Amino acid sequence: MGDRLARIRKHLAARGPEGMVVAGFGAVILVGATVLSLPLSHHGGVSVLDALFTATSAVCVTGLAVVDTGTAYTLFGQIVVLVLIQVGGIGVMSFAALAIRLVGRRLSLRAQAALSSSMLQRDVAGELRIVLRRIIAFVAITEGAGSLILFLGMLPAEGPAYAAYSAVFHAVSAFCNAGFSIYSDNLTGWRESPVVMATVMLLIFLGGIGHQ
Repeated sequence: MGDRLARIRKHLAARGPEGMVVAGFGAVILVGATVLSLPLSHHGGVSVLDALFTATSAVCVTGLAVVDTGTAYTLFGQIVVLVLIQVGGIGVMSFAALAIRLVGRRLSLRAQAALSSSMLQRDVAGELRIVLRRIIAFVAITEGAGSLILFLGMLPAEGPAYAAYSAVFHAVSAFCNAGFSIYSDNLTGWRESPVVMATVMLLIFLGGIGHQ
């Protein structure tokens, strides 16, 4: 088994960072689907295919769902979905940074000279680490601020504990452009709340433009 894993890692390394990204996404989806399939994660009626679809949709932040996230999954299952959304969102931003780096390597010599002071012309591994740290900081600050504002907006209608959980879940979902909600009617019930609606829209916008 160890030799087989070593061969797989060697094969992926030979394919470059693109192969690692694809393999990483696939691994997270499979792990997420496995956990969502456990009885601990749902109230029953969730098949392995449902769990796989949910995990894929969450990691790839599409927002498509075949079961009601708020009623089909337990609190543990919802947290798993939230983690998959977060990992997928950061992964998409990181993949975009990698794509920019790869495009930069294909620029003409004149263009490379013009961009010599930018991130595209420095040490690749070092720059990607720096970009990843910046992305994580950007995500943490934005989602943290969004969660706090959503909590204040939801608090009058929800208990403190549930308002905090709902605020965090929807801040992450909105920022990652995932479209998941723990409410059966999505955010229809909050359409009369300017604070909630404005915050969610801003998070969607900031997540859409990503890390710059």
